[in-house]
Amino acid sequence: MARPHHPPVPTLDILCNDVGVLASETKITFLFSADVSQFAVNRFAVTGGTVDASTFTRVSGSEYSEIVTPRDNQTGTLTITFGLDVGDSFELSDLAVTNATPNAFTKVSATEYTVQLTPPTGARVLITVTLPAGSVTAVGGSANNRDGSWGKVYLPAT
Repeated sequence: MARPHHPPVPTLDILCNDVGVLASETKITFLFSADVSQFAVNRFAVTGGTVDASTFTRVSGSEYSEIVTPRDNQTGTLTITFGLDVGDSFELSDLAVTNATPNAFTKVSATEYTVQLTPPTGARVLITVTLPAGSVTAVGGSANNRDGSWGKVYLPAT
């Protein structure tokens, strides 16, 4: 019996003409090595910026583009998403934050939380947030088994 032929999985290059920390809107181009049929604005995530679904464009079967707008650099809302319901086990005090003041901690849902980070005035710093292993327990008893971390270079407004 002959084996079914499976076409190769397309590769993806993500291109942007801007380098470094973005200060304004920028166009991101997605170039696939072959035509794809199910790529859409909900198939990727952007960290540190927002995506406007109305700017998502299908240029061809293998090329798509999107305009990304960076978030305000003065303060930032960090979104933390868990794969399971963590009940009431997650609190602001579970986070180790450097070079920013955490505040406005909000439980959005059973798996999603936000925390507002305020960096020091006028300083260029690397803000880091770490959730240590074992600090959060899902409903049912399993704890996070590794550190989770996030970082961003904060550049003060000029």
